[in-house]
Amino acid sequence: MEELHEIEKRLTEFENIIREFFRQNPVDHANALIKERADQLNDWIKRNVSELETRQSELQRQIESTDTLEAKITDMDQKLEQLKSNVGDSDSISRYRNLADERNSLVQKYNKLVQECEQNNDLYNQKVNEFNQEQEKRRADMEEFQRNLAEKVEQYNKWIKDDGPLQFFNQVNTLYATLIQEIRRDKRYELEGHLDRLRHIRRELGEHTKTRHNRSRQGGHIIQATLCQSEECYFVVSKASMTCITPEMVDILGIRQHVGEEVEIRLADASKTRKPQLVIPKITVNEFGADYIKAVVIQASEEGVDGCIGYSFLNKFDHVIDNKGLILKPLQPIGGDIRFDVFICHKSDDFSAAREVFDLLTEKGYKPFLSEVSLAECGTTDYQKAIDAALEGTEHLVLVASSCSNIETPWVEAEWRSFESLKRSGKKHGNIVPVVCGEIAVNELPLALSRYQVLSMDDPDWKAAIINYLPRL
Repeated sequence: MEELHEIEKRLTEFENIIREFFRQNPVDHANALIKERADQLNDWIKRNVSELETRQSELQRQIESTDTLEAKITDMDQKLEQLKSNVGDSDSISRYRNLADERNSLVQKYNKLVQECEQNNDLYNQKVNEFNQEQEKRRADMEEFQRNLAEKVEQYNKWIKDDGPLQFFNQVNTLYATLIQEIRRDKRYELEGHLDRLRHIRRELGEHTKTRHNRSRQGGHIIQATLCQSEECYFVVSKASMTCITPEMVDILGIRQHVGEEVEIRLADASKTRKPQLVIPKITVNEFGADYIKAVVIQASEEGVDGCIGYSFLNKFDHVIDNKGLILKPLQPIGGDIRFDVFICHKSDDFSAAREVFDLLTEKGYKPFLSEVSLAECGTTDYQKAIDAALEGTEHLVLVASSCSNIETPWVEAEWRSFESLKRSGKKHGNIVPVVCGEIAVNELPLALSRYQVLSMDDPDWKAAIINYLPRL
């Protein structure tokens, strides 16, 4: 087991990935940052250009003022020349001197203004050079900023292309399962805080993918469900025959012992594959719960999604899938007036023995359900729904088995445990009758069946006995 500081380090890395890659779209975020930076640069340029234009206008007005003074001085020089040639009396001399004084005053003013113009022109040119240098620097910084963001976007796109989100989700779940197992095995309750952080990460991933599905309206509805009354999960509502969960979720729930041999299932796209079968003790969607759901184990295909809700759960209810999502209602009987009173639970290996029980009960006036025989009577090609409805509607269950392994086969176990759960809840009042054949020993049966009377087909009186345990209700 990792040390606490290593767990803390990994959790921090996970939370950073959530913050950078899931709470915001890195591409959109990069574009927004570039736009913000570009707007800041353009505002700075606009502000400084406006300041330079103001300085240039002031300088131009000063130059125009010097031109005006120069014209006045030139005009006075001409008048002085005229007066100079006509100076003869004291009045002429006085006018000449006054005009000369006025002219000299204008020259002083002109020289001062020229000096100010030269200083302001130098300052203006200095400001222009400073602006050009700063603008070049800022544009270079902007280009460097864009390159850095482009590298990050490229890394993100490669991460997406290489299934980075899915690998990240699997890493989160692997650590989550490991910590849960540590708590269960070694009572390491100091890890509870770390579990809460991982649950928050899982919830964010689920909501992220759910939001993406809702926006795109593709890939099926994603719903929240609770597994085994403890784990909050996100599932795709699927047209697959079986409910599916990931291997990591199997370990998180601690139901590895319920995983069995591979079976053939139909996926949502109607293709078929073989996956390990499994029994999920309980699934709850909104207020609708079902016990001992037949399922298979399949690898995660999307971050934040722990599997799919298939018909093995949906057929426990009347259900509708529309634009608003999944609507569940209590299951109504199917197949018209057909009602079965005994459900015969068995693995296909034990069909011959199960058929013998079926024929006996039929002969005695019962309406037993044996899937290989009875499905044709149900008037539907949705066989799993017919099996679930028959199990829901029958009064008694007979479990036929030639070995303990057949009894514990996940889907067989799902049927008899589901019936037992209905008995415990008071919804069923009939009996569970285990009927064994072959080499199986009664004391080898699962503990949950030890409370029931077990009949052996090797006992010559088993046929009479079974009728006694199946009273009409």
